[in-house]
This record gives sequence, structure tokens and C-alpha cells, in this order.
Amino acid sequence: MPKPPRRHVRIGLPVVLTLAAIVLSAPLPVRAEKSEFLPPRTAAALSDPATNAPVYENRMGPVAPPVRKPAAPPARTVARITPAPVTTPAVPTPTPLATPDTSLSKAVASMIMVGFRGRTENAPGVRRLASAIADGKVGGVILMGHNIAPSDELAALTARLHAAAGDGTLLIAVDQEGGEVQRLAPAAGYRRYPSAAAVAARTKPEDAETVYARLARGLASHGINFNLGPVVDLARNRRNPIIAARRRSYGAAPDRVTAYAAAFVRAHRSAGVATSLKHFPGHGSSWTDSHEQLVDLTDSWHEEELEPYRALIAAGLVDSVMIGHLYHPEFATEGRQPASLSARAIEGRLRQDLGFSGVVITDDLEMAAIRRSRTLDESVLAAIEAGADIVLASNGSTNDPRLGERLHALIMRALASGRLSAARIEASARRIARLKERLAARALAAAR
Repeated sequence: MPKPPRRHVRIGLPVVLTLAAIVLSAPLPVRAEKSEFLPPRTAAALSDPATNAPVYENRMGPVAPPVRKPAAPPARTVARITPAPVTTPAVPTPTPLATPDTSLSKAVASMIMVGFRGRTENAPGVRRLASAIADGKVGGVILMGHNIAPSDELAALTARLHAAAGDGTLLIAVDQEGGEVQRLAPAAGYRRYPSAAAVAARTKPEDAETVYARLARGLASHGINFNLGPVVDLARNRRNPIIAARRRSYGAAPDRVTAYAAAFVRAHRSAGVATSLKHFPGHGSSWTDSHEQLVDLTDSWHEEELEPYRALIAAGLVDSVMIGHLYHPEFATEGRQPASLSARAIEGRLRQDLGFSGVVITDDLEMAAIRRSRTLDESVLAAIEAGADIVLASNGSTNDPRLGERLHALIMRALASGRLSAARIEASARRIARLKERLAARALAAAR
């Protein structure tokens, strides 16, 4: 049988142009950005613009070799307490803003805390940050080890940043727990302070307050008004690589931890320095480190780890709470969601169940626990949606001199699009404003 003749379809020029436009408009595959931020033991060198000296650091600073997790945890019986169900508050659907106003822009700025490069007041990174503060784009900064110069230079650096804030109160934060976590370190000429474990082993809580009062006065004298401590994690797992192994906990008993944490807070308040309980809902039972991966607390966390928070909140001794990158189904709104991005953890357990009405700050959103599964931009917006008041980005992986301005623009776009509501931002701004007002009043009292 003869083959049927082939049919040829004639395609006109308009059709060809249309097909070409469709192909050219299709999005190219996006390759995930390779981060320069590595775990401490393999960290690549960064250089300080002021000295060109190499720096190896994450928010924990220079660290000892990690404690390796054993093949299997020792057999143990974990008492599980099932709390009453917590209902995550319904969040109304935001409506897009026609024109975000100046006051809302300032409110957004108050929620942003970033790290930077530079050790002196005239370092390029410091000048850039001071400009962002003066322009109303950044409301808080965090000092890392690479920012800490000798006493006079550090005081001059913070004075420049405070001056850039004008009449507003700038939050200048640092991790100054004592022991291994001490940014103002002896190597730079500062006094050495004992770890939490050493304090609890050698002193009574009332004597610990004397130790921490000296520490807090040292921070205040260098223009630092926000210490990201105390650690209220219970040392339930002696092989925990980030809490117990580094002697950052006051112990395993909630009452003991509460007593020493209260001394820490009172001492700082007397010096006009705010504090932050960490790491909610509890990092002390884990087998892994949230600096390196998302921590799963499902089989280790215990309800008693909330007791220091409950007691200190009831006593009025909480300025802020740092929310950790810690997963437990009890605190997740959906999937394997860390507490830092979960409304159930922040608005549900912390605010509704424990009655906390103050400032919630995220742990560093550039830590591997978050960075490996989300971009920084997405983490910032998700944290705000979940109820966080201050989003903290150490700038360790991005090393972006305009990070604060970029995050401000990101949040303003989310407001304009309707992803975030003005009411949500204003609620955080009010809590931050109250903290700053109390901070200013305590600073004046301490100076008398």
C-alpha cells in the first residue's frame, strides 16, 4: 500500500514570534547560592576591613573541637509530660498597604538587628552601618568577636553608632555569658568571667549577682546595653555538644537554674543593661548543635525545661526571650518547623501558655539549622509572621555591608504586598519601644 502523503503545516510569522516569546520568558532554573559560612571546624577565613587580619567565627566565636555524638544514646527512661493542647491564635489575612508611612518604616527598623565588619569607629563597615542607622533602616546591632578592639576603641565605635541613632535608643547586643562564650575576651584585654557551670559550683546565687554586676558594668561602660544571656537551658544531657560540653548551663534542676538566672538579670538591670533568656523552648537535652543543623528534640525534650521561663516571667525578671532553631512537634505549626519560625511556639506556648508579653528575639537566622533549608529573606519573613519581634542576622555568611538596609526593604515590600500587616509590625514595635523605655530609665538610674 502506498504511504499517505505527508502533511506540512504552515506556521505564520506571528505564531513563531509568540512561541519565541514564551520560551524567552520562561524562568531559568535558579541554583542555590553557595554560602561562605561553614561550621566552626572548617570555617573559611574572613578578613577585617580595618586590619586585613583573618577572622574565623560564627555566633559562638572560636570553638573547641565538637563533641561527637555516640552511635546511640545510653538507655534511659524519659518521663514525658503531655501539656494541655495549645491553640495557635488565628492570624487575620493582611491587606496590602497603599503607601507605607514613615512611622511604619521606623517600626520595621526597630525589628532589625544585624552584625557588621570593622573594629574601629572609622572602619568602612562601621561607617556604612552608622549611615543605615541614621537613615532609619536599622534599630539594633550585634557585636561579634571580630568587632572587639581594646577598650578605648570599642567605646568609640559604640559611641559612633549610638550617635547615629539620634534621640532614639539603639540596641547594641553581645553574647557575654562568661566562660567560653565571652566576646569581650581576655585576649583583647578584658576581664575573664567564669562559666555558668563554674558560677553555680562555686558561689551562692546572691554572690553570683556580685560577679554579674561587675560584668554588666563593664558592658555598660563600653556602650553595650543588651546582653544575650542568661542561658536557662537545663543540662539534662551531659553529652550535649553546645550547652553542657561548654559549661553554659547552671545545672539540670529548674530551681537551681532559675535562681542563678535571676541573679544574672538583676545584676544587669542595676547597670542599665537588658538581658535575654535563651534558648526557648530548651536546648539542654539535645544531642546536636543548632549552629550546625536543625536540632530535633522529639525524643529528648521534657516539659520541665519550660520551668525557668515560667518562674522568671511570673517574677517579672524577663526583658526578652531568644527563640531557638529547635524542632519538637509540640512547638511546630506545620512539618519540621523550628520554634523560631512557629506561631505555635511564640504566640501559643510562650505568649498564651506562659504569659510572656515582652520582646521575642530570634537566634541568629544565619545559623546552619535555618540556612540549610531556607534563604535568609524567607527566614526573616517567616519569623515575623510567627510572632518574633527582633530578627537577628549576624552577617557572618552574607558579609553584606548593606544587610540592614536590604532586610528593611524586604519587610517593607512584604507590607506593601499584604504578606505582612501593619498591625503585626506595630505590635512588635510597641514591645520593643517599651523595652527601650525601661532600658533608658535604668541607664539614667545607674548613672546617678
